[in-house]
Amino acid sequence: MSDRYEAKLDDFTLDCETLEDSFEKSIPEAEFPYRDGALTGDMGQKARKITIKCYFYNEHYYEHFSFIEHLKKRTLFEFVHPKYGLIKGRIKSVAIKHDDRKETAEVDISFVEHMRGEIEPKKEPEVVGETESAFTNGQSELQDDARKNFLDKARDFMAQIEKYKRRFDSILKDVANPASSLINMVNYATDTPGEFIGSIAKCVERYAELYNTLKDAPTRFLGSLQSATEELASAFESFFDEEYRARSSAEKEAAQFAGEYARAMGAMMMALQAAYMYKADEQKRNMQRQREQTKSFDSRGNYTAQAPQGPIMSIDELELSLAIVRQSIQRSVDEMRGIESLKAMARTLQEHVDKIKLERERIITVNIDGVLPLHLVCLKHSLPYNYAERILTINPQIKNPNFVSGEVRIYAG
Repeated sequence: MSDRYEAKLDDFTLDCETLEDSFEKSIPEAEFPYRDGALTGDMGQKARKITIKCYFYNEHYYEHFSFIEHLKKRTLFEFVHPKYGLIKGRIKSVAIKHDDRKETAEVDISFVEHMRGEIEPKKEPEVVGETESAFTNGQSELQDDARKNFLDKARDFMAQIEKYKRRFDSILKDVANPASSLINMVNYATDTPGEFIGSIAKCVERYAELYNTLKDAPTRFLGSLQSATEELASAFESFFDEEYRARSSAEKEAAQFAGEYARAMGAMMMALQAAYMYKADEQKRNMQRQREQTKSFDSRGNYTAQAPQGPIMSIDELELSLAIVRQSIQRSVDEMRGIESLKAMARTLQEHVDKIKLERERIITVNIDGVLPLHLVCLKHSLPYNYAERILTINPQIKNPNFVSGEVRIYAG
């Protein structure tokens, strides 16, 4: 006997069990003379049929009369199954057994599912495309948020905002903003809120350019950018501490806004830069795979030289870099709940790293007794000898790959 469960059919709550759940495929068969078998095709799924038994007893016994009348309607019914969810369809047949003396009724229903729409497969997140889209949307959200906050303020407040805008423009003015950056494609409005957010965006971008040489070490780059933007925000929030008490309320409020928007822009820039680094890392990883499948010597015994390639990120580096970005995003979300793009970028990066972690090799630490060449360490742990170059990049303590001893980090086979 099947398990009993509670389900709903339109407005009726049912105590029922599934007797049968089946479907067929529409498979055309074309047979040819003097040929064994048949040429087949797949024209999709035929109607799904579910047969359920509904129970009505004790104080619910008389409900089955109105339930049966409801089943006579010539409409689509909505059947909510606890496991299958919502299924729309029609009632093909109804069989009733009832006993008035025991106040018990059983109603067997043959339910035929109505045609479903095309089912779109879930797409894997494209980390750069989705993060760039969220970053661009974030610029609009920040402008709208600033416009809503600023336009209700007094003239003195707007004057202070103009002053802070000029300060953002003056920071790192010797560092050029890249001509091909995403920020240059964003349409910042020409009113005070739009120009204010545009100035912050270009200021934060200059910080990213300043630390550009650290991009081969993603966690150092993101950590430096995080520290710089946090110091920037804090500096505006407490500009000239010794004069803080002397400032007007409008200047204090403008300084607070400048700090919050700078912090939010910094979080967005960190997320964007992380997306770029993750995509570049995946490209290097794919190239590494191709290199490892290429033989080191050709058929004549000549060494096949390959262009040098930077290291790929380990699981630890992926997790740490993501944690740095999400920490900054979380602080800004706590301050500015209405900026949905921050949450979208955090979600996209998290989904990407989760996907990569499933595909990427795990790193373990092994202890090498004596002294061995790194290629022999690979073979000893069932790894291709071509992995030696990759293993060398995650073991900076190895000075000479021909003499390896002690603890060594390798990829789990």
